[in-house]
Amino acid sequence: MDGTERCVRIKSARNRGGGVRNATYEHLTGTVDEAVSLTLAYESEEPTNATATPEIHDVVVRHVGVTGTKEGQGYLDCVGLEDSVITGLVFEDVTVDGDLTQNCAYCEGVAIGATPQPCFNPR
Repeated sequence: MDGTERCVRIKSARNRGGGVRNATYEHLTGTVDEAVSLTLAYESEEPTNATATPEIHDVVVRHVGVTGTKEGQGYLDCVGLEDSVITGLVFEDVTVDGDLTQNCAYCEGVAIGATPQPCFNPR
């Protein structure tokens, strides 16, 4: 994955609805701007109704080794919503070098052999 922006990316926003569940990313290596980006706040939108609130659940990132090169974005951006927490994340055997910036809000998961430890809240 050399030269791509992100190794793992899932993005959505309010008013789009739907969701991503049971996704697995594995055996990925290379040099990227940012290792993992999961966001439900891609665009600023006010809440409309429950059916227009997106969800991300049960995403596994396994056997990944990348170098994050973009300063201020390198490792992890995981941003859910107050009423739609990103849950069920599993980072297993994930190693990120380079820029190690992390940003997590409303994001929960477990890490098994991840270096460095991701900023999401344990579930």
